[in-house]
Amino acid sequence: MVDVGGRKIRVVSFCDLEKQIEYRLATNVPIEVMDDEDIREAYRQRWGIELLWKFLKAILNLTD
Repeated sequence: MVDVGGRKIRVVSFCDLEKQIEYRLATNVPIEVMDDEDIREAYRQRWGIELLWKFLKAILNLTD
């Protein structure tokens, strides 16, 4: 846990071994609510949604 402006922030690290990239995510979600693996999975799913939205905007000319 890291103290940022009086708030406790947890830093979650994980690696993509194929791409040899380390990710570090900051969250204020307590470990009792979501463990590190849950945070990783939520991020992975969120990234998939972002990529889909980018695709839809480009192909269908959608706006925010």
